[in-house]
Amino acid sequence: HWLLSETRAGTMPMIAVCPSTAAAGNCQEASITHRGKTFGVIAQQGGNLGERINYVDGELRQRGVGNLLFVGTDCPGLDNPYLEQAACALRDADAVLGPASDGGVVLMGARRPWPALRALSWSTGALYAQLLKLCREAGWSVATLDAREDIDNLQGLLGAGLALSDDQRPSRRSLTEWLRVHRGALLAERPGSGMAMPREAAS
Repeated sequence: HWLLSETRAGTMPMIAVCPSTAAAGNCQEASITHRGKTFGVIAQQGGNLGERINYVDGELRQRGVGNLLFVGTDCPGLDNPYLEQAACALRDADAVLGPASDGGVVLMGARRPWPALRALSWSTGALYAQLLKLCREAGWSVATLDAREDIDNLQGLLGAGLALSDDQRPSRRSLTEWLRVHRGALLAERPGSGMAMPREAAS
């Protein structure tokens, strides 16, 4: 939801949802409307994240979409300037990568169809290096953005709350307020104890 809120009007961005989300939200239609904006929807298919990205990438390119950016929804520090910087990078480079500070990625974009991504080490600290190697082996030029923090654990979640304390975007305000209220309980409980984050902040 935070990414939908961040996207500016004037275009119809495409979003990909997992099949279970599509079924639960009745999102098998060609588009959805969120806060007055229209978004095209593609239900992901495949095993790991690499296969799902390859599938969505192929579907969009068959529809005539050219330069594509894929972003992680666990990086609340993403904002329009960062996305615009990535889009501009694809004017000259074949691919653009936004590294995560832990060695993963928070953004990956290309103006060509992605090579097979299934064998990469998704959700690990090796992913950025593997993606960079894959692109270079394909003969692609690669632009690299500044690294950003993503949220993988409780420490990252609490750190995001501090980093976003002055951020005025509604979804970030919702997240920081939720963290302010629940910080003590989060520190007292083990991660995975069942405390649910607010839907707007977690999506």
